[in-house]
Amino acid sequence: MLFTAVLVSYNLILTAALVFSAVQDVSSPSNLILLGLLAPPALYFLLPRRSFLAAVKTLAFILSLATTTILFSFNLLSPAASSSQLFALALAPLPFYFWGTLIARVLNKDKKVAGAKQESLEEEELEPVKDFSRRDFLKKAGGVGLGLLAWSLLNPRQAGAAFFGSVPGPGVVGVKNIAGSQIDPAEKYPTSGYGISEIDDAGTTLYYGFVEKDGAWYILKESDAAGDLSYLYATPANNPTETDFTDAWADHATTLTYQQFDSAF
Repeated sequence: MLFTAVLVSYNLILTAALVFSAVQDVSSPSNLILLGLLAPPALYFLLPRRSFLAAVKTLAFILSLATTTILFSFNLLSPAASSSQLFALALAPLPFYFWGTLIARVLNKDKKVAGAKQESLEEEELEPVKDFSRRDFLKKAGGVGLGLLAWSLLNPRQAGAAFFGSVPGPGVVGVKNIAGSQIDPAEKYPTSGYGISEIDDAGTTLYYGFVEKDGAWYILKESDAAGDLSYLYATPANNPTETDFTDAWADHATTLTYQQFDSAF
């Protein structure tokens, strides 16, 4: 945005300066040609963005694109002294602005067309089912689903058997591990029920203190040795003298014993 504002300001000042210079001597044919070439960009920059002036501003933009390109190319390719090339360098922002604006408009138009096509595709995907045979099938499928739901509420044991293909039993769901042994689904993980209470990240070794609602605690120690992360644990099991979390945290970086997970729990 700042670059565009600077570019527009420069082109506006440049156009005004060139028009003012050419007006000083209108008897010169070269000044008349310059005025003719600069009239479209001067009109474009002076016209406000109003709806009733949109057509005039668009025409001024098209003419400006052509006249500034001609003026720049003529001076750049002029066989005269190097002053023409320097003048072309000063004029370069004018055609650069109009060509850049044209390219930006074309790209934005392509994006809008792509967005409109995407919205059209999404609307087509969301259209209601118009095929009566498919609608009838969906109604039947919905009816079957509601029937199964009602039947499962009234007959939970038989419904479980129907869904899982097993013989109706006492209604107790058994969970087995990978070895096929039945396990208690309510069995807790050793660190279940703990919440974070303290964090020490002052050094390269990090400490995290966790407390359970009944007062049980453990502290996780994270260290990074040459990119090799390691995690060790301090618990009441490997620190029997530290029964209180507050006391344990006071010694977390000094006298606590840290071991691997299987030894600490």
